[in-house]
Amino acid sequence: MMKYQEMNTFEKFNYCIETVKRSNLNLNKVSYSWNSDTDIKFNRILKMLSKYDDNESALEKFFDGDSKYISYFIDIVKLYTAAIVPSEKEIESFEFKFKNKFNNIQNHQYNTIYEICLPELYGIVLIKPNLVSYEDYPETTDIELLHVILEKIKDYDINKLIVADGPSIFHEQNKPFMRLKNLQKNYKFELVNANLEPTIRIKYDNMYKDIPIFIKNVDFLLNVAQFKEHNSAIYTGAIKNIFGLLPDYEKLKIHKKGVEDFYKEIASVYTILEPSLTILDGRKIMKKAQQKEHGGYIIDDGFGILVGDGIIVDKEAIKILNEKKLIDFYPEETYLKYL
Repeated sequence: MMKYQEMNTFEKFNYCIETVKRSNLNLNKVSYSWNSDTDIKFNRILKMLSKYDDNESALEKFFDGDSKYISYFIDIVKLYTAAIVPSEKEIESFEFKFKNKFNNIQNHQYNTIYEICLPELYGIVLIKPNLVSYEDYPETTDIELLHVILEKIKDYDINKLIVADGPSIFHEQNKPFMRLKNLQKNYKFELVNANLEPTIRIKYDNMYKDIPIFIKNVDFLLNVAQFKEHNSAIYTGAIKNIFGLLPDYEKLKIHKKGVEDFYKEIASVYTILEPSLTILDGRKIMKKAQQKEHGGYIIDDGFGILVGDGIIVDKEAIKILNEKKLIDFYPEETYLKYL
């Protein structure tokens, strides 16, 4: 049997997963949320494990001596288990009802959020903001923008209204949603963490994706995106915002791919879950990175609000920001080339 020290990273993950499976630990009782230093603690665990010669008892010995790290370790093992070894699921094939609802939609640019005009929505409506973290606008969607949208659609014939996103796995999973609690006092909607929802598996273009089940019944998907430069995807806007609806292990798998494959996956997810309508906020944008903790900073003079087809508004936003010399990349350099 290969010694732990001789294993590569992938073999170490698999070994750890199998060892945890053989242990008496009840994974179902452990919190699934992550925090920002999980990777650091996990690497410490790998280093500590490497001192054991006996692979079969290494984790048990480690747990006995260093139990304070067990919850972090189990969290990351669970996530990597889901990412590396997909569970058995029946493959489903269908088109989501919210796609192509506004084929001839006119694209508009507004200076303020109060000017926005929205078409008639009905049935089950899903609003997808950017709630990647618990930071304020423009790192995440402006709460006042959501307030304006909710006010404009409050008299529509909507049977059920859902506001959903899947926050970064490096943040407490419930904290980003707390900023929306005050809105629930005046408007009736359900807050959903897409990371924690049951999923179905669908096939698209020879790829398989797990998608939260609740999306299957949505009649309209309103994509409320924020324009930000991104340290691994060049930028995030209308297209990548939809990526946040995937469960966390799907996002992990995609983020671990090479640059071009990463771009192709972002494009394919958008094609699968193409929203009915996009509102792209660029009044303020993030430069250099998508979050302050990654080195991003705020630019106050962006492009206002763009409303329409997601691909078109992303391209228009990039065009305007280039003309203002606020960015130095073009659509053909990004995942837009695959759409």
